[in-house]
Amino acid sequence: MLRKSKNLANIFHKSALIGLLMAVAASCFAQEAARFEAFADSLRTELQERDMPARILFLPYVLSGRVFEDERAGLWSLSAVDAVRVSALAPATEEDLRQDEGFSTFVALRRLEELHGLLGSWDKAILAFAEGPAAGVAADADALAGAPVLQALAEAEARFADRPADAFAAIPGRLARRDRERETLRAAEAAARTARVDSLRKKSAAAVAATTSTRVYKVKRGDTLGAIAIRYHVRVSDLKKWNNLRGDMIREGQKLVIHSKLR
Repeated sequence: MLRKSKNLANIFHKSALIGLLMAVAASCFAQEAARFEAFADSLRTELQERDMPARILFLPYVLSGRVFEDERAGLWSLSAVDAVRVSALAPATEEDLRQDEGFSTFVALRRLEELHGLLGSWDKAILAFAEGPAAGVAADADALAGAPVLQALAEAEARFADRPADAFAAIPGRLARRDRERETLRAAEAAARTARVDSLRKKSAAAVAATTSTRVYKVKRGDTLGAIAIRYHVRVSDLKKWNNLRGDMIREGQKLVIHSKLR
């Protein structure tokens, strides 16, 4: 009976602990949801005041799902060049301010305005922001109609029009997934480079082997490395390297490996 009571007490204790953890998690989730809602409202207001398209509200969500060749980071997927822009406008710090929502948003919106002024079109400005200025400059009507970033932006706007906070809530997970994909891609590229180098080394070794002959020479009385090198048309330094010789001294009866070109 006593053991049964203890087991029940343990069950009640664990249930209470689980309930507490669930309550804490729910509270944290509610706080995060409120933060995303406030940020979405703030950004929407900022876009209105700057007379910028409302769909830019969903650009961070769209960019967070793309894997870029350059090292982009933060809410707005800013490039290293953009990081310099952020640092120039912010107090001196060793932190990557692309990760700061406030600074990165200010820089991103200003950059979009600059691109709009340069290209004369918000579609081109958004394309240039996502893929580089050259893409915006070169884009014609067909290119803009088929641009993945603009298509994804239209889809995101339709999907999250009534709940933009949900789009921002999804961004951290999308960024984490992008980082994993980037690491996987980087590892694959490194493996491919290593394979190419190994292949080139093997081809080089095969080419050398096809044009050289290897012999073992037994040193005779009066031989010198210089005389042997001249006889077999090789360098003294090579003789030393092939035979792990530190100096010029050799002895009668010593065996030397010699690699010479076929003639």
